[in-house]
Amino acid sequence: MSVSPEESREVARGIGARLAGELQAALAARGLHVPVRGGEPVGGRACVEVQPLPYETVLRLVDALGPPPLRCVRGDDSEQEAEDAVRSLRRALFAAGVVLPSLRVEGRTATGAVLVALGGAPPRTVHRLAAMVARGARAGRRG
Repeated sequence: MSVSPEESREVARGIGARLAGELQAALAARGLHVPVRGGEPVGGRACVEVQPLPYETVLRLVDALGPPPLRCVRGDDSEQEAEDAVRSLRRALFAAGVVLPSLRVEGRTATGAVLVALGGAPPRTVHRLAAMVARGARAGRRG
């Protein structure tokens, strides 16, 4: 029994429409209204189209998804580069009125990577730092 190309496209369109509905429901459960719909198949595969999103919705979507997973860091950095990075960050934070008292070079991991420990900070400092990073990220996306 052979399936025509048009029948195959119709099946893919149906799958795309169902996936769009599932995606929209999952996002709505997180308080996000993201207009999606089943799209035309590409390479015989089902697709979902996301309509243009307002800037604020994109920020909320990024927050809801969270940061990307950490990748295993391989060690090409030197201790001197780590010390330079600590000094650079300490100066930048100081200029912004933020102090991380435990900021230091932590040492090498089992993979040979040199890590910088940001250390502990009071919640108020962490909130200020998060707000500064968020402002910088928004400015970077606009520019």
